[in-house]
Amino acid sequence: MSSSNNQALKTLRNRFLTGLAFVLPIGAALGLLIWVFNIIDGLLKPVIEFFFNWYFPGLGLLVTLVLIYLVGLILSNYFGKQILGWVDKILVKVPIFNQVYNSAKQVIETLGVSNKVSFKEAVMVEFPRTGMHSLAFITNETTNSAGEKLYLVYVPGSPNPTSGFLELLRENQIERVNVSVEDAMKTLISCGLVFPDNVQAIDVGKGDLHPNKL
Repeated sequence: MSSSNNQALKTLRNRFLTGLAFVLPIGAALGLLIWVFNIIDGLLKPVIEFFFNWYFPGLGLLVTLVLIYLVGLILSNYFGKQILGWVDKILVKVPIFNQVYNSAKQVIETLGVSNKVSFKEAVMVEFPRTGMHSLAFITNETTNSAGEKLYLVYVPGSPNPTSGFLELLRENQIERVNVSVEDAMKTLISCGLVFPDNVQAIDVGKGDLHPNKL
């Protein structure tokens, strides 16, 4: 086979791979959206068909969104909150189901959907060993017996940020980064697939990150 034919095949392959690299993520994203749409849309399809004897694609999704909004509206007042607390106490006692329920609730609260206090700041810390760094969140501050400020830092897991480790660190054991809490959470949940551009570590000028005894 001549060199010109080899070059033509190489060009053809490169163009195909370039097109595949562009089309494949779009197709995967569309497939995921269609899959989620079909699941949500089908939740109330049997009920709607039973009562009204007619149905069109998307109606189940629309009704589901309206019902979620109405539930949120009801739970936004005092009596609704009392009902929510009562139902929550029951669900956390149901065997097996309570594990899934608690995990889902923790993820939603971590993402900031609830009104609870969120993480104060996203930082980098040396974890799980010296020389390796992990995204973490400052959750609170305290002082030791000498009056030195210490930080409670939560090092979450990925892609499930509800499981992790809590550390008590000095300022020089923390590396400040210009990443918002929201962007850091997206990075963790996506296993790094979603990562903000132009991320730079901020030099605090207080030494390296090697662990020190408290």
